[in-house]
Amino acid sequence: MTRRFSLLCLLLVLPLAACDDKFGPQDWSEAPDTTVIYSLSRPEHLGRASAFDFAIPRGAPRAVESAFSPGQWDIALVDEAGGLAFAPAGAFQGQTSRAAIATMTGVPIEEVKRAPRDDDFVQEPVILQIGPVYIARSRGVGTVFGTCTYYGKFEVLEVNQEEGWIRFRTVVNPNCNNRDLVPPDSD
Repeated sequence: MTRRFSLLCLLLVLPLAACDDKFGPQDWSEAPDTTVIYSLSRPEHLGRASAFDFAIPRGAPRAVESAFSPGQWDIALVDEAGGLAFAPAGAFQGQTSRAAIATMTGVPIEEVKRAPRDDDFVQEPVILQIGPVYIARSRGVGTVFGTCTYYGKFEVLEVNQEEGWIRFRTVVNPNCNNRDLVPPDSD
C-alpha cells in the first residue's frame, strides 16, 4: 500500500469515528428502562446503586463508592431539605463535571423530543417529584477525537422518602452530542 492511499483511507474513516468510538450513529429504542436507585446520603445504602450514568447506551445505575465506577456517573440521589433530589456530579465538593439537569412540566415523557439548550440546565440538586419530565446532560466523555456529551430523559415513577429510594424510567440517546430524545425513525 502506498503512503498516499493509507492517508486517503484514514481521511475517509476519521469522520465516522469523530464523535464516538463506534462507527456512525447508533440505533436505539425509545422503550424506557426502569431503574431503582438509593440515596447516597444514607449509610444503610452504602454500596448500592445511588447514581446513574447517562454516558453509555441505555444508561446504567452505579454505586458511587465502587472502585469500578469512579467518576463514571452523572447524577446521584441524595437527601435534600424537602425530599429526595438528583444532584449532578459537579454539585459535589471536589468534583468537576458538565453533567446537569433540566425540568419540563406539563408534558408527558413521550412528547419530549429534544433536550433543551444548555442555559436551561442546572448543576445543583433538583428535588424529584412524580409528574415532571427531567432531562439529563452527561459529563463530557473523552474520545480519540474530542469530547462527547449524551442526553437522556427520565420520569420518576415512585418516591419512597422514608426508605430513601426512587424508581424511575429513562430513555437515553447513545449518539455523541445529539440532543434528540426520540430515535430518528420514530417521527
